[in-house]
Amino acid sequence: MHIRFRQTGGFAGVEKVAEVDIAGLPEMERNAAELLYKRTPTLKKEVLEKIETNPDEKLYVIEFETGDESRQLVLRAAEVPEEGKSLVRMLASLATYEKR
Repeated sequence: MHIRFRQTGGFAGVEKVAEVDIAGLPEMERNAAELLYKRTPTLKKEVLEKIETNPDEKLYVIEFETGDESRQLVLRAAEVPEEGKSLVRMLASLATYEKR
């Protein structure tokens, strides 16, 4: 499974991105990714347009891709479920500023 991670908001509303294959993650984060994937409904990409957020509020977009489908999870920082916090922390630490 491949993960695309995007963090918006925070200081100056900058955007950071990361892409990882879960096979390279530590077991705890790999398990968290699989659990979040299973719990994530299949959503349309337009979901971001429907979320109103303060530009300084952190928003996480996690897209899970398998060979068969793509699922997207959109969360405010305060909404990250306990079982996904270690994964989000790791992805955020790997994320770099997106070049424009």
